[in-house]
Amino acid sequence: MRSHQSADVLPANRTHMTPVNQSTRRKSPPPQTWDVSIAADNTTMNEIRKFRREGYKDIYPTMDLDNDYFDRSSLVFYTRGENHSINSTGRLSIDSGQPFPQEIYLSEYRSKGWSLMEWGRFIIDESRTSLLKRYYQALYSVAMQLGGDAIVMSMQPRHIRFHQNRMGIRILERDTGETYGGKVSLACVVWELKHTQKPFFDWIGATK
Repeated sequence: MRSHQSADVLPANRTHMTPVNQSTRRKSPPPQTWDVSIAADNTTMNEIRKFRREGYKDIYPTMDLDNDYFDRSSLVFYTRGENHSINSTGRLSIDSGQPFPQEIYLSEYRSKGWSLMEWGRFIIDESRTSLLKRYYQALYSVAMQLGGDAIVMSMQPRHIRFHQNRMGIRILERDTGETYGGKVSLACVVWELKHTQKPFFDWIGATK
């Protein structure tokens, strides 16, 4: 498994991806127009939780994946493989008044009144790493349409450069001291959506 970390949600569909336009912002949940689904029932969520446990058991052994408040206020993305089993998942948590795990680093954005979201629980089966681009394409589209200003992420430091080159993320704290029982302390970064630069749009094959 490969980790990039870090419910009442929308019906699942699998359709073609429409062009991303940075100026498109809507407050209501958007229809799905990409080849990534969003969990809509408890059966699917239980499959996703099982996939998370398998993916994180050696990387973050103390992370509580079964009693997670944010699953209730999130859009949980997933894909299935040819055998119909879950082969990737990620979660976009919507700001609901419950402090994000990275809240200690977010005072600057809170004081400016920015609409924040958190992206986490991101796992892709190593045999399906081509999904990475599709996930970020969908993530950007959904976050912008929901009126998000920035997406907060926790990630291993080795993933920072990739995200800087693609999204222009800002590092809020390189060493948070949070390991969830793993070997590496996670960094806290933020993706300021309104400042997304051309390399990202080139990567996903869209126009800014």
